[in-house]
Amino acid sequence: ELAAHRRTMEELEKARVELQSSYAQKAAELDRTQALLGAISHATHALFYAKDRDGRVVFANPALLEALGLDAGRVLGRTETEFLSDPAQAEAIRATDREIMAGGAAVTTEEPVTMADGRTVTYLSTKVAHRGPSGEVLGLVGVSIDISAQKKQAAEALETSERLRARNEELE
Repeated sequence: ELAAHRRTMEELEKARVELQSSYAQKAAELDRTQALLGAISHATHALFYAKDRDGRVVFANPALLEALGLDAGRVLGRTETEFLSDPAQAEAIRATDREIMAGGAAVTTEEPVTMADGRTVTYLSTKVAHRGPSGEVLGLVGVSIDISAQKKQAAEALETSERLRARNEELE
């Protein structure tokens, strides 16, 4: 009986050591993943974000916070209706997000946002449903880039083209 108890204790100790080693490996892997995500999210001007099923922001990279002119405490745990100045724009973004989470497919769309200083910025946003291990939708993840300058250049080029076409017709 004592020998059986010792074997059980040895097996338990071996299992504890293996579990502790496995935990340490998983923790190191998680640390590396978090460091990589941090490096990527800090190294770009693109806006990275994640939202839960209710549309509350659960991750916002520094570029997003800077673009909004808000600190993390004013954004995390909140929806666009709570931190964007234009309620219609906020609701349009939320409606798009709900559609993405319902459909699950990645969507790329232009989203105009009026900033706190009054200027309107157009973002090209790519969003996709974020799924859990068993496929359930947990929320969404997205990346948005400011395309305001490109849109302005395209409008100016179109205006120039139309002016030249009209001038050409006058000359004919």
